[in-house]
Amino acid sequence: MALSFLRIPIFRAAFLFYSLLLLLHCGKLNGKPIAMHDAGTVSGNYIVQFTENGNRKDDSAQFNGFYTELERQRINTISRFNMSSTVFTATSLRFLAPVKFEDILGLRGVEGIWPVNTNSKERGVIGRIGFDDHSLRKRMASFDKTGVKKLHDAGITGKGVKVAIIDTGLDYTHPALGGQVGKGHKVEYVHDILDHTIHEPDHFLRQGPDKSGHGTHVAGIIAAQDKDIGFLGVAYEATLRLYRVGGRDAYDEIGDDSIIRAAEQAYDDGAHVICLTTGHENGWGNNAVAVALSRIASNGVFVSVSLGNSGEKGLFGIDNGAAAEHVIGVGAAVSDNYLTWEAAVIDGEEVRTIPVNNIRSTGSLLPPTKLLSVSRDPRSDLHACHPLDKKLDLSQYVVIIRIGNCGISRQLTNIVARGAKAALFYNNDNPYALPDKAEIDRKFRIPCAMTTADVGVWIMDKLNEGKPLLIDLVKGVYTGPHIKDSKTGGLMKMLSSWGPSNDFRIKPEIVAPGADIFSTYPVSKGSYRTISGTSMAAPFIAGVAALYISQHGKLKSGDDVIRLNNRIIASGKPIPWFDGQRVDPSRYAPVSQAGGGYIDAWQVVNGQTSISPGKIELGTPASFDPKDKVQLRKVTIKNNGPVGAMYDIKHIPDYGLISIDGKQLSPPESRRAIAADLDIQRSQFSLRPQESITLELRFKLPPVEGVDHLAPIYSGRVHVIQNQQEDDTLTIPYLGILWNIDRISTLGKDSRFINLRTEKVIKENESFSMKGTDRPAVRLWLVWGSPEIKVHLVKPKWAQWKSQPNYGSDNYVGRVDVNAKWIHRSRDNFFTIKLDQWAIKSSNSEAKKVPSGDYKMVVSVLKPTGNPDNLAHWDIMESPVFTIKYQSQNGGW
Repeated sequence: MALSFLRIPIFRAAFLFYSLLLLLHCGKLNGKPIAMHDAGTVSGNYIVQFTENGNRKDDSAQFNGFYTELERQRINTISRFNMSSTVFTATSLRFLAPVKFEDILGLRGVEGIWPVNTNSKERGVIGRIGFDDHSLRKRMASFDKTGVKKLHDAGITGKGVKVAIIDTGLDYTHPALGGQVGKGHKVEYVHDILDHTIHEPDHFLRQGPDKSGHGTHVAGIIAAQDKDIGFLGVAYEATLRLYRVGGRDAYDEIGDDSIIRAAEQAYDDGAHVICLTTGHENGWGNNAVAVALSRIASNGVFVSVSLGNSGEKGLFGIDNGAAAEHVIGVGAAVSDNYLTWEAAVIDGEEVRTIPVNNIRSTGSLLPPTKLLSVSRDPRSDLHACHPLDKKLDLSQYVVIIRIGNCGISRQLTNIVARGAKAALFYNNDNPYALPDKAEIDRKFRIPCAMTTADVGVWIMDKLNEGKPLLIDLVKGVYTGPHIKDSKTGGLMKMLSSWGPSNDFRIKPEIVAPGADIFSTYPVSKGSYRTISGTSMAAPFIAGVAALYISQHGKLKSGDDVIRLNNRIIASGKPIPWFDGQRVDPSRYAPVSQAGGGYIDAWQVVNGQTSISPGKIELGTPASFDPKDKVQLRKVTIKNNGPVGAMYDIKHIPDYGLISIDGKQLSPPESRRAIAADLDIQRSQFSLRPQESITLELRFKLPPVEGVDHLAPIYSGRVHVIQNQQEDDTLTIPYLGILWNIDRISTLGKDSRFINLRTEKVIKENESFSMKGTDRPAVRLWLVWGSPEIKVHLVKPKWAQWKSQPNYGSDNYVGRVDVNAKWIHRSRDNFFTIKLDQWAIKSSNSEAKKVPSGDYKMVVSVLKPTGNPDNLAHWDIMESPVFTIKYQSQNGGW
């Protein structure tokens, strides 16, 4: 990236060889908002936010004044770029010398400072689909259940709505995306945030419009329109604008500053909807991206953000952008029906169309190929379960196989050993369910598809009659009845991240289709692919928002955004509990996994009833009356329709979820007894047209005795049933946590001080030269995310503070100043902090080298919801006494 300007006063050059800041190494802990050399940050780069003045003409003076003041204080920087808008004004810069971040925050007009974290695209490509003889299919399977098909049939298509996509790029040469770019086309322009320019089409064609394909896939979900095969996006007549923040290399990493710059540019360009599908785990609503997106939403732009694909890691796993207030965080569910393709079985002059599901990419299209079975019994469970005759040559055949009791992997191994060209499986007597595609894709290279039991038996009977059959394996999208996913259809996709946010707010708000989603892909990569992830669910919701705006008009304020958010949340339909193996229809996926539930687009756009607020966040027990343990909330229900309606109100509690289990289970351990009691002021009433009612909800705190050390989450939903029709139900999700800050420790038991060179626990009086890795370090396992971490250096006689530490007193040597705020909980690895030899001795002094001598390292970690001025709200960890002994003594006090 080009440097806009450079300021390095010569008298500060010597400092370039030193670093005040702690050097952080997080391994797989991606994107922690800590210090300069974190593996998840852009080294040394920070975002400094300024107080909004409401006048963009003053921004340049604000930037110049800030950098002038840095020069005056002899603070070396490189400016990356400025971010100037009416909602979020900031600069992205690199500090080249030691700084005290408390001093930066103290500068006039500075409101916040964050490191530039890196954000990665979620992988998850499942397979490539090509077409030859296209068939017509106007809508995808997920459109039926979500109500999108019904909206399309009513002529609601997203026309006139501008949707901004922040992503890797977009192949606008794709026929389904208009084939061109420019005013009057589906894709109006592609704005390259990386060099802040809007390029002519030829520039992107030379560079490659979307090397990763992610942005093109997202764009198709929102607004594709392929007349040849009849593939449509959710809002297929919406206009797209792409803000490229990465993608010059497939799945490259993207800085927070680029995302913020793209979002504010989209806002300034007049976007009605913004869709963001990149991020890193950081569930704090105070992170830089979340703050920027929240401000944009508060100014009248709908924002849809993918929740993240870390479902296997348990609770509190959401991405940074999804943690924002006023934006919709979107989880992923499995569609009820499989995306079904059309194949043709050719029997001489007769051609029969059959439904098939793709198991492994068909790759390059096969010409019509002969079918062969390795068994004569159409109902045998042993098809290809044993090694086949070595003389058998299957190289010219698609082998048809009944799914057997030996496992599909063994069956494929045996036919591949004989050279099979492709495999067509058909179902056995069990409910129809596709095998593990990822495992098949890892082990095998031949195309694989699956069809129903009745089709398989019919083919087998024909072959047993001695009739030669040909199969044209994938011709297009199947126009007949879809094949139902009997195993996971309509359930949560297990990769979808769990909420809530680190500040205990409801996330996700809603769930949309996100498994095996078929959409556009760069033409050079095959034109279409199926991908799974919350990156596929967020654009679905962005498309629903576009449908709403096209019907009801542009959102003009933050209140309008909240009203649309409320309608989206209220539309959610219950999703049965699923732990990855077993379905429990007697209970629902909890709010921290599914939010309001599965999206109902028709209800969002045309539902006659509105609810406010859309969700209820009960917080901690401190939010309840201390005497009767009750919290009162009010909900307003309005009938916006032309006729009267009757309403029934029901309370559906979830099972409680254990936050602290030591294993980060997914799904978390659940306990039925941990549930709130709820008294509803009126459980049944009628409303005339345009009439509203405000109900009082009286939440009773669940019993905390014996479980508050586990910080269980309790949640549930208030169902508003319209006209006694269970399928016409609106949802109000609620969530709280039994949080006792006095019984919770943020530091895991495996946290320890180590010798960085030997990786062993520090021994009493161990000596360190501070050269290379010969230095002390601390390895933290954070059970909870922390608003702030501090590191202090003290003398051996130091004793635990009775109040907050003061510079230069009580054997206090100094504090290493590090911008360690809004840290995510540990996931895959320890959080390792390596001690440098620099510390701040007093509040008004610069950092100086610590002299040789005996010291202790003290780490203090602020608990969630903690008051920084209350020492009891900090977890404090103290090292053994160690000795710093330089090979040569320089500097010091």
